[in-house]
Amino acid sequence: MVQRRNAKTMRVSSCILFMAGIVFAQPECRSVLGAHLTPVDHDSMFSWAGELVEVPAYMEDRLATNSMLFLGADFTSPSKKHNVYVEGGVKVSLISSSSAEPVELNKKGQVKGATQILFGAREAFYQFSGSKNSIRLGLSTTQIGDYFLVNERVIGASYVQTLGSVKIDVTAGTVGPPARMTDFCGTKRLTSLVNKEKYGSAVSDVMGETNLAAAVVRWDIKQLFAIKPVSMGDEFQASDEFSPIETKPNLAINHVGLLYYQEYDTRDTTQNSFFGGLMQTDLPFSMTLKNEGVYQMAQGNAAIIHYGTLTKDFYWNNASNTSMQVGYYGKYDIDKNAAFLASFSNLFKGEIMRLDAIDVPIVFSSVRHNFAGTRKFYAQLQGVRQLYAEQINEADLELGADFFKHLRVVGIGSYITSFAVPEGGTAPTEKEDYVGKLELRLGF
Repeated sequence: MVQRRNAKTMRVSSCILFMAGIVFAQPECRSVLGAHLTPVDHDSMFSWAGELVEVPAYMEDRLATNSMLFLGADFTSPSKKHNVYVEGGVKVSLISSSSAEPVELNKKGQVKGATQILFGAREAFYQFSGSKNSIRLGLSTTQIGDYFLVNERVIGASYVQTLGSVKIDVTAGTVGPPARMTDFCGTKRLTSLVNKEKYGSAVSDVMGETNLAAAVVRWDIKQLFAIKPVSMGDEFQASDEFSPIETKPNLAINHVGLLYYQEYDTRDTTQNSFFGGLMQTDLPFSMTLKNEGVYQMAQGNAAIIHYGTLTKDFYWNNASNTSMQVGYYGKYDIDKNAAFLASFSNLFKGEIMRLDAIDVPIVFSSVRHNFAGTRKFYAQLQGVRQLYAEQINEADLELGADFFKHLRVVGIGSYITSFAVPEGGTAPTEKEDYVGKLELRLGF
């Protein structure tokens, strides 16, 4: 759970996600609004900030321009225990054909080249933060304390309690129009690479119809048993500025956890339940392994779901750093042809296609280098592959930097291939797309 203890340094957890202004939701959010929250006056408990976004984008058959304005307001009590935060905005987009062929129609039969104006809320919540517990009420970007089941805008309540080495997360709420995969935030509706109908039914347009509840208990093993990492060798003595500062390997279980998660859809009175466990392990050579396995209990769709990532960070003597990650997200069918039914995971693997639970099994990897300096310049290369269904492959190159303390500039190039069934067709055909975009974010 995000803790907002200081109005000047609060970081907003939500990200706006759309075809020509996509925010890199994991591992970080590209939004700059939270970093610019400023008190109204020197001793004020009220802070505010804004973010102006302009994103031109190019696909082989279309051009897109998105202009957005977001505003956020925060109230934090003098004790820092009470916090109210509200954020929302407006998005104006224009998508037009770049060839003689017309751009595809949307679900309502409207030409996508028409100007579209959308208003949306990102956050509107109250939060109490104590020394060992916290509670949040309202609309907020929510995670339940595990690695992959929920990353969604939820209207509801969440409670976190720490008892020594034990941390308990309890969450309940409903997901509706502000969800991250609806028209205001979704991306797949803007491409012609997959059957988008399968992504549209998870979240209801009516509040109270698609709901969730979860409880996650985690044990800090190092604190519980006061375990010290086991040294596997001597520290490497770096002499070059591009050599890592610390490469001493270790082996230890960091934490383990148990979870229960349930989704309830009143449209057809279905309940899908999940229970399982998770573990984070520190491996030799400063690598970290995260594993989570859950059993899906659903009529005709019993399955075991697995999510795992292996990460390695390098910290260099010149104050730069490099992060590497590989991962797998898949399932083992207990019932024949079982579908993974988690609706709100929003892992967003791939800058454009944003592969998720419904697309499993998928494999993914990334490498990112953050250069030293005030510009915060970085370069990132990532890839994702869907093993079955549309067999989507996506590779993304991303370059970004900050200027004038207020402007973030990010350039992204993507190459995508997939096998999709064209409208009116009977057999899948291979399709490839190139996407390029420039993202300008001005915080004030």
